[in-house]
Amino acid sequence: IIGTCREFDGSSDFITMPGTSNGKVNFEQNDEYTLSVWVRHDTFDGTSHCIVSKGYEQHYLRSTYISQPPSLVPQWEFVEFGEAGGTGTWYALNGAITEKQWSHVVGIRHGGKQLLYCDGVLVDSTTDIWQNTVSRNTGNDLYIGRFAEAITVPVPEGFCYFKGSIDEVRILNRAQSPDWVRLCYMNQRTDDRLVVFR
Repeated sequence: IIGTCREFDGSSDFITMPGTSNGKVNFEQNDEYTLSVWVRHDTFDGTSHCIVSKGYEQHYLRSTYISQPPSLVPQWEFVEFGEAGGTGTWYALNGAITEKQWSHVVGIRHGGKQLLYCDGVLVDSTTDIWQNTVSRNTGNDLYIGRFAEAITVPVPEGFCYFKGSIDEVRILNRAQSPDWVRLCYMNQRTDDRLVVFR
């Protein structure tokens, strides 16, 4: 919105950051962190699309339909994967998508608490819980535009290549405040409401 972005074709485009598997974005289950991104989804096609991810079994932002069956309403999704007693659990929050419109999407993890903001507004803080017998995997590098590995559970989804535009990916090692989220949205939206010239 405020400059150039990266467009992804939905079939082969992605960005990765080699050497980040054990770096500063390798957050533990109960760490504090913030994932923030501007994103424009081009097409609703009934499949999931990864925006930014440290792994399907760690933490990520994506668009998906799985969390809202059977209506198949497209949703932004912020997920933290946890593991206890041999059972893996995806803790998911969701917010509505508008096709072909820029959105500021922010996921915040604060210990055991999770928050999802869309366009400066808190849209979900009650996690959906999905369990499976997979284990937490912290060995993936950070990816933008797809997952590091093809998704096979609970259904085969492949790499979930993103189709659309992604900009301003920010990853912070602290839980940002609602005021910070609102400020980021207000000063980068198309009709900037933060600075007014008279």
